[in-house]
Amino acid sequence: MSDSSQDVPTTSLTEKGGLCRLCLENKPDMRAHIMAEGLMKLIHGQPEYDGRFIMVGPDLPRPINRPTGSYDRTILCRKCDNQLGSLDEVAIQFCKRTDLKPHPSGAAFTITGVDAKKLKLFALSYVWRASITNLDEYKGVSLGVHHEEMIRNMLIENNSGGADDYSVLISKFKLPADKEKWGMHVLNPVANRMDGINLVDVYLPNLYKLKVKVDRRPFTQGMGRMGLGATDEILVLDMGEYTASQEFSIMHRAIMNTRSQS
Repeated sequence: MSDSSQDVPTTSLTEKGGLCRLCLENKPDMRAHIMAEGLMKLIHGQPEYDGRFIMVGPDLPRPINRPTGSYDRTILCRKCDNQLGSLDEVAIQFCKRTDLKPHPSGAAFTITGVDAKKLKLFALSYVWRASITNLDEYKGVSLGVHHEEMIRNMLIENNSGGADDYSVLISKFKLPADKEKWGMHVLNPVANRMDGINLVDVYLPNLYKLKVKVDRRPFTQGMGRMGLGATDEILVLDMGEYTASQEFSIMHRAIMNTRSQS
């Protein structure tokens, strides 16, 4: 992904030399998960499910079976993986929250006690990891050298930037109580566009969806005010019924195809 649809993604210079892609100093020496194991534990399903971990995305020609999730041995050293792990923990705790309150607009929820800076950095770290890995299931996310390097520096410096710097919008789907088990699905991140702005859709457990802007251009003023860190209030946009969404259709179709092939 780049600021222009005419740009051709190029290989990052930091990919050379076999060094950790974050610190550029140490050798990668561990299995670095793209989606944290702690997040995967929230979506492994109930006993009546078969327990398999299947990678599904709108840009994948077929589901990919990853029994222990997706990890890459070539991207991070242990020190840097632990650094990003502290951001993963913020996301894990956020996804466990059930105390959302309706916003007066009726179109969103609010939530308190969230470290917006760290949650935004988590979102950036996830799309960055998805972009730098060569795993097939993440080939749909390619930020390009400029954005990879900008986000890498933000992660190194623990700097979430300003409101317009890689803005992150949070939203959530809903399900009635008798269908909650249908929400034990998470799609892989995927590149998208909104009003001509490049972004990555990020899906998290408990039907959360984040839109991460990967573009130098700002969102419109209204959308920009809803981003993480733009105000003191954390807004979670209401995406409506999950079963009526495009995401549910993609997931349901993939699950049916997987079962028919087994």
